[in-house]
Order: sequence, then structure tokens, then C-alpha cells
Amino acid sequence: MPYYYAAADICAVPSVCEEASGLTVLEALAAGRPLIATDVGGIPENLSEDCAVVVPRDGKMVYTMAEAIRALKDDGELRRRMGEAGKKLVEARGIGQYYESFREILTEICGRSHAD
Repeated sequence: MPYYYAAADICAVPSVCEEASGLTVLEALAAGRPLIATDVGGIPENLSEDCAVVVPRDGKMVYTMAEAIRALKDDGELRRRMGEAGKKLVEARGIGQYYESFREILTEICGRSHAD
């Protein structure tokens, strides 16, 4: 997949069905590509406005997504900034951060720390 992300200027994830956070979202961000995605399921949880345009899943979704594509197509500097922000976001949410969040959830559920 890295070859395809490298060839792209923008990545779009126009999901219309509820889904967990798709791997495609994280791959695009890690590849430094600005993302346009719909606000379904867990997708927005991995995004910020610095690296993605989140499009509402409504009757105007196709129009709104097309407008976002046009805006990014015409602004190379914005694409660059969003791509860098996406890389940083993925790097900050590495395996250590996921482990720590999971440990905190288990601690909350079990009522004690992992050292107990």
C-alpha cells in the first residue's frame, strides 16, 4: 500500500456504513496524506481538523466531499500541512499510547492498578 499512498495527493474515505476505525484512515495519515472522510462509526475518533476534512453523512455528502477534494486539490501548501499533522497524530498514538489507554480502561473496570 505505501506505493499507492505515495502516488496520491489526497486520500478519501467516503464510508456510509457504521464501522470501527478503519485501517485505511491510519495508513493514509501515516503516509502523510491529507484525508477526507465521513463522520461514521469510529473514523472521526482518529482525526483532527489539522489533518482531515470530516464530511457529514447526510443528503449533501457527495457535494461536500467534492468541494473538499477541490479545495485540497488547489492548495498544495494546505495538503502539505495536513499531511504533516496526520503523520504527527499517528506517531503520537503509537502502540505505547494504545497500551496505556487500554491499561487505564482495565484499571477502571477492575478497580485496581496493574501493579496491585
